[in-house]
Parts: sequence; structure tokens; C-alpha cells
Amino acid sequence: MVGFSVPEWVVHMLRRAGLVGFVAAVAICLPAVPATAAGWTQVPTPEPAGSDYSTLPGLVTVSPAESWAVGFTRSATATVFRPLIERWTTAQGWRLATPAALPAGTDARFAAAAATAPTDVWAVGQTFDSAFTSHGFIQHWNGSSWQRVAPAAGEPAGTALLGVAALSASNAWAVGFARDPATFDEATVVEHWDGVAWRLVPTPDLGTTARFSAVAAVSATDIWAVGRLVDAEVPLVEHWDGARWSRTATPAVGRDSLFSGVTAISSTDVWVVGTQRVTRTLVEHWDGTAWTVVASPNVPNQTHSALMAVSAASSADIWAVGLSLMNAAFASTLTEHWDGTAWTIVPSPNAPASFSTRLLAVHAHPGWPLFGTGDAQSQTGPTHPFALRSS
Repeated sequence: MVGFSVPEWVVHMLRRAGLVGFVAAVAICLPAVPATAAGWTQVPTPEPAGSDYSTLPGLVTVSPAESWAVGFTRSATATVFRPLIERWTTAQGWRLATPAALPAGTDARFAAAAATAPTDVWAVGQTFDSAFTSHGFIQHWNGSSWQRVAPAAGEPAGTALLGVAALSASNAWAVGFARDPATFDEATVVEHWDGVAWRLVPTPDLGTTARFSAVAAVSATDIWAVGRLVDAEVPLVEHWDGARWSRTATPAVGRDSLFSGVTAISSTDVWVVGTQRVTRTLVEHWDGTAWTVVASPNVPNQTHSALMAVSAASSADIWAVGLSLMNAAFASTLTEHWDGTAWTIVPSPNAPASFSTRLLAVHAHPGWPLFGTGDAQSQTGPTHPFALRSS
């Protein structure tokens, strides 16, 4: 398990169970699920030659004929990760794309993607300097090529950008956290693109460690960022009203809980997903007045279920993806659907002959292809990019 695409609750859980490294050491496969399951079909995803670890935690669809997935990759002989970008078109399927050039030996990783048009696509993540201190990492697609864009001036050392949302060519938001290199304390980070540069935007001092993992926007005055209070191990939600960020109360769901994804349909219809008390899916809904917990299923006969991302095509067509585990190991894909009345599990395939297959991103849009992306660890050890498409 490598990098920030790995859910922290999984790492925490494996350590508590004494199972770190266990997955790669035991010859066992995931439960058999057909390559096509209830509308989901695995679609081929390439990776650089010689890669031994590739993952796609970021995804955005920009038209009925085009999508982008982002993440990071490492060759078997390298010690650093490099950005990974893939482009899907109806004509060619998923193909490797070329990120903006980086100096040799640079460790850089994408975590999320957003777009307003086929010529306005953002990918964000983190890169590391020679002291292995993290900094925000941002690239932009202008319709012809990917270009590196500087993160906000004055950005704190230790910054990682984990989520991004875009409203227009002059209005985009990136969120994440900064881990102090000396104390290892974490604080939320928000950066805003105004069409010229990325700039830091203050967030409330919560008096404790905190991080954002995702962001969604309704309008320039209605934006949501979600994550967790790290030390307290409880979910965190903050809202931008056009002037300032403020924390919004959410129902108490117990420790070992967090939000990992958010989607915003309107000012009275926002959804967040994550995990509750390590073992169960967590879904909450904003109706314009308050957040409430909405019942969501867990995978039968599995000990742990979690939702990593959520995306809405409409108020009655919402998809959430993630993973389930048995005894804290051997992840299987998990997809759930909201039909306007209830959340239900939709069967989804795993990579053939895989130890572990995870879905980390999803993007839904009315009338456009529905994709989910993540990664799959093979029986022989390497981790490969993984993608599903639903008909």
C-alpha cells in the first residue's frame, strides 16, 4: 500500500490487526465476480512499461466521448513515483497521456481531477522535495497539452492536495492538508484559482489536527469541503458562503469515522460518503438546513465496507464506490446506487486473479458514460490501474 490513494482507515485497521504486508504474502484470490456484473464491465487500462505500482484515484468525464483519469505510477527499478494520466475516448478507449515534463527523479502523484470543459481540466496532488517534504502539485489541460501550474504562494510546507472542483475557467478550488515537517500535526488547506493564479484561502482554526479529502461546488457562494478531524477520528464538513469557510455540524457517528467523498447537486441536495467506526459505510445528506445520516448497505459476509467517492447524475441517480474487506484484507470493489428512495449495492467485478481490487473514484453525468477507477493488486505482487464502465 503506497501513497495517499490508500485509505488511511485501511492502513490503521491493518496495523491494529497486525496484517500490514499480509496481503502480498498469502496466495488467495478475491471472491469470483464476473468480468461483467449488473451493468458494470471492466475496461482495459494501460500503464507504463515496467511499472510495478499504478493507481488511478482521480477521475472526471468532460463529454460523452472523453474522460480523464489521474494517479501515479512507479517502475520496478525506481524509488520515486511519477504522475500517471490516462485519457478515454469512444474511439480508442483508455490510453496513456503525457503529463507536463518534470525533472528526473521528481516524486509527484495525482490524487484528483476536475473539469469545466474538454479544454479546461485540472489534476492535483503532491510532489516531494529532496528532504521528502510534500508540496502541492497542480497541472492543467488546455485542450492541447498538460501544463504545470504553480500552487498558491505561501503554501505551508507539507501540503498535499487531495480534492479539486471547478466552476469556470476562472474559479476552481483545491483542498487537502499540510503536515508540519517538525511536529507532524496536520491542518486543512484550501487553494483557489481565480483565472490567474492559485491563492491560499484561510480556513477556521479548529484547535486540533484536521484534513480535507474532497470538495464539491454548487456555485461561487456554495462550496463544500469534507474530511476528518485526525486526532478525534471523526468526520469534518466545512462550507464556503462566498466570504469565508465555516464548520458545519454533522451527526455524531463515533470515532474511527471519516468522510472521503462529496457531491453537490443543489443548495438543498448535497451528499457525503465515507466510513463509520472503520467497519461500515457512512452516507449523509444535506437538505439545506441540516445533515442527516442516510441508511446505506454493507457487503454481506464481509467484515468491513467503505465508500471512497460519490458522484451524482441527478437527485435520483447517484453513485458511490469503494471497497469491502474480509478480516481487514483482500479488498473487493463496492458500488452503491441511490434511486431517489434508497441506497442499494450493485454487483461490480474485480480484476481477474487479483489479491485486492479497489474503486477510488467515480464520475456520473446525465447521458454520459459512467466510470469508476482505482487499482488492483495481482497475485504476483504488482498493482495495476483498474477501471469499470457501467452501461
